[in-house]
Amino acid sequence: MTMSITEEAAQYLREHRIIKRLEKQTGVALDDLLQRKVYIVPDQAMTIDGMALEIGAQYWPLGYSPDLDDEDHKRLHDEFEKHGGLIRQAAMLVWLHTDTPKPATLRDSAEGWIARFENKYATLRSKNGGQGGGLAPKVSEWAKEAASLLMKTKTKNKDEAWDLLPDTRNPWLIEIEDDEYEVYRDGDKIIAVNTYTSKEHDLTKSTFLKNYLKKGK
Repeated sequence: MTMSITEEAAQYLREHRIIKRLEKQTGVALDDLLQRKVYIVPDQAMTIDGMALEIGAQYWPLGYSPDLDDEDHKRLHDEFEKHGGLIRQAAMLVWLHTDTPKPATLRDSAEGWIARFENKYATLRSKNGGQGGGLAPKVSEWAKEAASLLMKTKTKNKDEAWDLLPDTRNPWLIEIEDDEYEVYRDGDKIIAVNTYTSKEHDLTKSTFLKNYLKKGK
């Protein structure tokens, strides 16, 4: 299945810096997105423990075509684990330029996030001499934000809350000032990957539950 998009829009996408970064830094191409091998799933709500929480575009999940062969599925999944933020951004950009009617709230959310992403990327490169280096994590502020999301659920204890953390397939995207992190659970660790620098940070389950997930758990 191919995206419904004009040739003018397709040409614009080919020249866009997000798509150029995508094709330079990852093994995912614009054609993968146009052919809906991987695509963004716009939604205004995220369900955690049966509760619908209003979310921004940075939390929209990705979908994969059911027609992918094993090789393509592994390629796209592996690339998402390494470059999830950039792939999500490119998929959202493609969605914005399709002919599909879009509710104004979803369009505004997507356009706003893309603008913030581009501005922050430029700021990071400027602060690091154009090399794309990273800023230091803000004392695990990403962990505080993840804990805040979990504390809005109705789980009975900390272990139940821990199980609600997303896995690598659909990580939470958490913004902290000039940084942005993909946050997910991997075994007995919570992982945060800076989407601009690809630097990885982690906390053990015991540290996260003891130091961050306190209130009501």
